[in-house]
Amino acid sequence: GLSLNLKTDEGQAIIKALIPKADVLLHNMRPGAPERVGIGFDQARELNPDIVYVYVGGYGSTGPHSHRPAMHPIGGAVSGGAVAQMGRGTIPPEDAELDMEEIVEVSRRLGRAQDVNPDPNTSMVTSTAIAMGLYARQRFGKPQYVETTMIGSNAFANADAFFDYEGAPERPVAGPDGYGLNALYRIYEADGGWIYLACPMEDEWCDLCRALDRSDLMDDPRFADSRSRETNDDALVAELAPIFASQRPEHWETTLSAADVGCVKVEDRGMFHFFDEDQHVRENGFTTEAEHPRHGKFWRHSTVLNFSETPGKIGGGILRGQHTKPILHELGYTDDQIDELRAKGVLDWEDA
Repeated sequence: GLSLNLKTDEGQAIIKALIPKADVLLHNMRPGAPERVGIGFDQARELNPDIVYVYVGGYGSTGPHSHRPAMHPIGGAVSGGAVAQMGRGTIPPEDAELDMEEIVEVSRRLGRAQDVNPDPNTSMVTSTAIAMGLYARQRFGKPQYVETTMIGSNAFANADAFFDYEGAPERPVAGPDGYGLNALYRIYEADGGWIYLACPMEDEWCDLCRALDRSDLMDDPRFADSRSRETNDDALVAELAPIFASQRPEHWETTLSAADVGCVKVEDRGMFHFFDEDQHVRENGFTTEAEHPRHGKFWRHSTVLNFSETPGKIGGGILRGQHTKPILHELGYTDDQIDELRAKGVLDWEDA
């Protein structure tokens, strides 16, 4: 990383020396700001006609909201994601008198409202856009301006809710308790823990009933088909909940998996424990050891993409400005010059 003050003459000299050497210029400044600090599209193309120029914004470069600030939850909340995550029901007014159990429940619902993914969605879309931009340049010899947005990326990731038409099914949302979408797609409390049941297919319903030794449920008119089960969802929960509460989570995970019904023990101690203790995780190499320049060795997830001929490499994160000296050495700066620029506030870095 290079931490550089672009509002200084010396900083401008450095960035103008770097752009000709770059394949990609990526920024997330609002419209007008890149031009003010010398890295606008036309300015960059003058220095490097082959550069792939990428702008990742909250709202985009045009339109009435293009200059609005956009932090992580904004891209989801503005398009309805926060309400969908929160589930059914209403939040009581601020002056409502609530007992502790009600306060906990409201807190859970408000917490779910924040658990949307505009930032992760945008990062995946943007990385794809960069790869496509580089490929297009290689294939067709046409470097170009590329733009992605948090709103557009979130719409892409939630495409099932992006369209509305006559007869469109209502998008499922979590029930008031936040346990899931319906009786066959939710968490249940077991003896000493929790399970998640995912049984959305019609043939799986029969397999579930047999695995639970409750074939009578298949003959119950309240649960005869998917529409009936939807109508009588609370009744089905009332039937299933005591069954699952009677055995350990591991029992249900093993029993239902053997019946080809989706069911897992819910890790309620935190994600760390699953990745640290699960045999499947270990055998598939989902975790690895890395090293940070300040904090030393630590444990993290491995590469999420596996290539047979070009395996990925895992790093340990960097300090701000960690690569300042090697980058500026490539540009011909000496250590004394670099230290002088640091003293003048042109650049800076964290010491390990």
